[in-house]
Amino acid sequence: MADVKVLSAEIANRIAAGEVVERPASVLKELVDNAVDAGATRIIVRTENAGTSLIEVSDNGSGMNQNNALLCLEQHATSKITDASDLDAISSYGFRGEAIPSVASVSRFTILTRLHDDLEGTMIQVNGGEIASVEKIGCAPGTCIRVAKLFYNVPARKKFLKSQRTEDFHIQETFIQMALSRPDIHMELHCDKRKVFNIPPSQDTRTRLSSFVSRDQVKEMMEVDYQEAGISVKGLCSRPGLARGNSREQRFFINQRPIIAPEINRAIRNAYEGIINKGQFAPCILYIEIDPSRVDINVHPAKREVRFREPQLICQVISHSLELALRQLSGSQQKLVAPTFLNPAIQVTSSRVSLSLDTAKNLSENNELNKQQAEARKDLTSVNVDSQISHQNSVDLTKSEAVQHPPRKEEVNPVPSSNAPQVNPAQNEVPESKPEIQSTSIEKKEFSHGLDKLDIISFYNSEYLICQGDNGLIILSLKAARERIVFEQMLNNYRSNIDHTQALLIPVSLELNHSDSHLIEKYHSQLSELGLGLRHFGANTWLLDSTPLSFPEDNLFGLIRKIIDLLHHSPESLKRDIHLNLAKTICKATSSHIKFNETSSEKILLELDKCETPYSCPQGRPVFINISDNELKKRFGRN
Repeated sequence: MADVKVLSAEIANRIAAGEVVERPASVLKELVDNAVDAGATRIIVRTENAGTSLIEVSDNGSGMNQNNALLCLEQHATSKITDASDLDAISSYGFRGEAIPSVASVSRFTILTRLHDDLEGTMIQVNGGEIASVEKIGCAPGTCIRVAKLFYNVPARKKFLKSQRTEDFHIQETFIQMALSRPDIHMELHCDKRKVFNIPPSQDTRTRLSSFVSRDQVKEMMEVDYQEAGISVKGLCSRPGLARGNSREQRFFINQRPIIAPEINRAIRNAYEGIINKGQFAPCILYIEIDPSRVDINVHPAKREVRFREPQLICQVISHSLELALRQLSGSQQKLVAPTFLNPAIQVTSSRVSLSLDTAKNLSENNELNKQQAEARKDLTSVNVDSQISHQNSVDLTKSEAVQHPPRKEEVNPVPSSNAPQVNPAQNEVPESKPEIQSTSIEKKEFSHGLDKLDIISFYNSEYLICQGDNGLIILSLKAARERIVFEQMLNNYRSNIDHTQALLIPVSLELNHSDSHLIEKYHSQLSELGLGLRHFGANTWLLDSTPLSFPEDNLFGLIRKIIDLLHHSPESLKRDIHLNLAKTICKATSSHIKFNETSSEKILLELDKCETPYSCPQGRPVFINISDNELKKRFGRN
């Protein structure tokens, strides 16, 4: 057995760096923590090449003299605690005294610092943990730390870093967390000499949050302000209609420290139980103030996780504070499907004049309204002749014409005759239109699986079609069927280079948060090739110029948000076949909120029969279930 030896300070620092310095964003967090502890009111962050070439954090805090500047480079040297009892009530961001020496051991490290009352400052240069120079220098009051060539002496660690785009994303996400934790501090972030964020100080949570999240979304959030048992909970929580498919927009701060705590996640789930669907997450930002002795910060190398002495009490207080905020809503608002700013009744998004199938069916029961609709259709037909977007309007006329003349009950069976093509009846009215570009038709190849010969028995629960066939009873999921139809149409159009988009007369402005905007930028070209025309409009704002033909027009922002949520859930699968998986994602998002009626369900059955693979949706789930006569007899004990 080898002799036991005490490791050198250099090796010890490199080992500590493996825990503290996970990636460039970790360095940024530690340096900003120190700046906040120094009492800074203005912090400026600059990075180059995603932090691998340079991370610079400058502040106007208290600064240090030369002796303290040298001491901070020593292992476990800190000004935050003095004895063991201080660990039981930590109120500062940093306290271990290992971040600075750890970072200095794996980079070319420079400190420029000066006390406000001193006439000159100090500059210390460190290369890989070894002090290279110490000298007096003229500099501004406060501290500026530069970390250059991170991991230059640990190439194995550098290989494990992700792409520059990904590392930049983590840097910006870390900056957002720090900026939200201290709204009273002016913070700036510059990446590759480009100003990304310039956040002035504010005492208002809404104002600070609006710098990173859509202003419309912030307006829809409700105030949380509650105190009980020495625990104060303040912040904002969202209306039920703003729920997301992931928890990225749930941010918590304990004594102004960004943390991760399962107890808080559980409290939010309890408060929103029965109001939002299972698997959804309500965005919120909560500032929790509690006696430092009742929470343990020293349980994680990066100080991200905490432990509460009274976890059950914390959960109950936070849950109750959110329930009180949600009581501000009326009963109808609590069950809200979409927030007010996404109300499709007041949102103008496109040049197309369309009616939902349900609305058109109701209109068909009113003769007077039918006449008005017929006159409007004549006017629209005259416009289509000279319009550059006639094929879009003709598709809508197709929908309106089809649903205003629903089949009689004796004609419910959708089996087409040999002389009745599947094209639109409006084709005779507007010969200039292009009936082959239907919203969900597939014209590339002709397939027939006998689904058009099924006898429809019933339309159940606005989502299922019950049919009778030669092999027994068939229950068809209309949502799964529509996903399959739209999926094959999108891929056929993409592979055949067919124009399958519809231009919007008025582009829709989408204000996203930072992580969502990053995802759209990452998959921008692939989304465009599938028909989603998104254009960057500065900061985290995007303009939606066009959509696929099968894309529903009501609540466009909500559909884009669903697509983003699905992309967040399966980033790895997208790498294998980007267009295939994006098409699956778009189909799932656009079909999730479609409302069906008897007329539209019959049309879907006919179009499903023309699909190449009608038996499963793009995600692999079955489109229909076949219950044979023998199975029915067996269930009733008659076999």
